[in-house]
Amino acid sequence: MANIKFSAFTNQAAADTTYLVGYDGTDNTNYTKAQIKTWLTTGSNAIPTLYSADGALTSARTITMNGNTLSMAQASGNTVTFSSLSNEGISIAGGFNYKIATGSGSFTIDSSTSANANAIVFQTNSGAGTQASILIDSRSPGANADLHLKTATKLKINLPVAATVGYVLKADDVDGNVSWGAETDTNTTYDLTAPSVGTLRLTGSDSTTDDVSITGGAGINITQAAADNINIINTAPNQATPAANDGTPSTGQLQYNDGSNGFAATSDMVYTTDQLKVQNTLYLDGNNANAGIVKLGCEAAGASHYVGLEGPTHGGANAYIIKFPDATPTANQILKVNTVVSSTANMIWAADTDTNTNIANTDLTLSASRTLGLGTDQNLTFTGSGTSKITFSNTGGVQFNEDVTFVKNSIIQGQAYTELHTVSTTGSFTPDWNDSNVQTMVLSATTTVNNPSNIKVGATYILILKQPDAGDVYDVGTWGSKYKFPGGVLPTLTATNGKADVITIIAYSADILMCAITQDFVTA
Repeated sequence: MANIKFSAFTNQAAADTTYLVGYDGTDNTNYTKAQIKTWLTTGSNAIPTLYSADGALTSARTITMNGNTLSMAQASGNTVTFSSLSNEGISIAGGFNYKIATGSGSFTIDSSTSANANAIVFQTNSGAGTQASILIDSRSPGANADLHLKTATKLKINLPVAATVGYVLKADDVDGNVSWGAETDTNTTYDLTAPSVGTLRLTGSDSTTDDVSITGGAGINITQAAADNINIINTAPNQATPAANDGTPSTGQLQYNDGSNGFAATSDMVYTTDQLKVQNTLYLDGNNANAGIVKLGCEAAGASHYVGLEGPTHGGANAYIIKFPDATPTANQILKVNTVVSSTANMIWAADTDTNTNIANTDLTLSASRTLGLGTDQNLTFTGSGTSKITFSNTGGVQFNEDVTFVKNSIIQGQAYTELHTVSTTGSFTPDWNDSNVQTMVLSATTTVNNPSNIKVGATYILILKQPDAGDVYDVGTWGSKYKFPGGVLPTLTATNGKADVITIIAYSADILMCAITQDFVTA
């Protein structure tokens, strides 16, 4: 059969008997609508749909309801999931109301985020009207149809105005506007008749009662005079009733007991910052043991060191006032009495001089032993002119415990002598010239005279060697090397009981002692 050309088709509505003509590769064939539907929805040639395969929108799409309802039915455990990479989520826009109905179950919005962020947000769009709001409404007619806000940790309600500690959320008006405010209960009442004396019974708006007991400390007595009347009375005589004053109270006035258990105050004694001011007179009395003391502490608060001014003793029976000078002192001045008028010593600042204690201008008498100490390598010098001299007139004389040096002549009007020093009897003798320039010894055996100590070149020394009064007589067996006799001949002592020999020694040098002996002196 030759090819057939179809053209000029008639426009008419499809019917059940309508066929679709197609070429199957060999023949021209007519297909029913049912055959076409089966071929498009089954097998490998089926067209993918929302229900049979995943897909991606290539552009925006709109489903128009036209008054119909779009329902998504599910079996137990199935979910409808919306995910977005742009964080836009699900947007339901329009000028109508939207309702999510769950039947007998519950509606859950679940966020699995673990970040420190807002997990679920209900928010009106930016630029919304002044009355735009988010409404959470529970309107079930059931007995327990309340709105429950439940959280695992804290429930936070952010209000435009910062909260104050102790404030509560309060309704501002009948429209339900809420703000922070102090907790008040205008419905609370009190009752003093039912409880015991000194007890307040408070009744709240919920009809519950709380008893508040009122007690007083020492000197405070609480009584119930009548219904709804509690008297608090000070019963101790030493507890004044505050707070009387001098009639013109001012800042800083101190109050005191006026003697009749009342308070009084005076402008003569006030306290200001870090200052206690008392007009005219501040009297610090003694305590029958110690006089009154003013203690001036240092700049460190609470320090234990201070400088004190103490009053006189009672035994003196004197009362006087020290009046300080008006003038400002200068360096090195002292405070001294200038005049005394009516027991008031008027003080002045004066130079640090006192002629009554100057040794150059007055005679002085020591009332006790005194010591003048000189520093290391320091000298005390007396200077004078003409016939000036230093005079010591006392029976004890003048004692020098160390060497005395006279730069010029020493003139002695009277005697100058060295005391005789007696040496204990010994067979070996070492003279110490610091003991005396004249020394004597009674021989008790043949004696060795050793070189002396503390030789002063130029000094004259005398050594007296005496024989015992009875018995054996003795001689010097050995002389020290420094003793030099004329011709180098050592003397032999007088060998007679009771006789003494005198040896005169001149220290020519530290190693040469020139000696001369005079013998046979009678000592008894």
